[in-house]
Amino acid sequence: MASENFDGIPEKRMGIVGKRVHALRLARHMSIEDLSKKTSVSSVTISNIEKGVYSPKLSIILEIARALDTTIVYLVEDVEEPQIFKIDREKQRLVSEKGVTLHDFGHIILDKRFIVTVMEMEKGSSTMEHDSFDGREFIHLLSGEISVNVEDKTIALKEGDSLYFHGSYRHVINAVKGSKLIFISVYT
Repeated sequence: MASENFDGIPEKRMGIVGKRVHALRLARHMSIEDLSKKTSVSSVTISNIEKGVYSPKLSIILEIARALDTTIVYLVEDVEEPQIFKIDREKQRLVSEKGVTLHDFGHIILDKRFIVTVMEMEKGSSTMEHDSFDGREFIHLLSGEISVNVEDKTIALKEGDSLYFHGSYRHVINAVKGSKLIFISVYT
């Protein structure tokens, strides 16, 4: 059984945390010293975290996450190796009685912080009004025309247009013409 530090993070995870800190620091064009200046963490400690030889408290990881403009979840999350899935059309397809067909990938995608849906709508069809969650929603219209009622506004979208809004806003999607759109929900 792996030992744990004071905050309960398994030491075996620290190598992954270190690799992620290192990769993000380089992606942000920051030296170890730059990161140290943006935090109260010494350069030596940051170097040891990146090497996976130091297991810091969560408060230090949180401070580094903020300085790197990421989340603590990303730095410490236990992510499996990349996986490849082929999703057969019928295993992703849900057809409603209201003229809306969803291609839902939620049961396949392991990261439940976001949902990707391709939606096909017959002319005159609409989704139910809903306010989803504390997060963001993104719609990209591939074909057709839709109107989206978000709170008290109606936004018309044509092929190639996109819409981005907070997921807690009440919203309804209406098909003006037969339409196909990509709907992405990101949980924060």
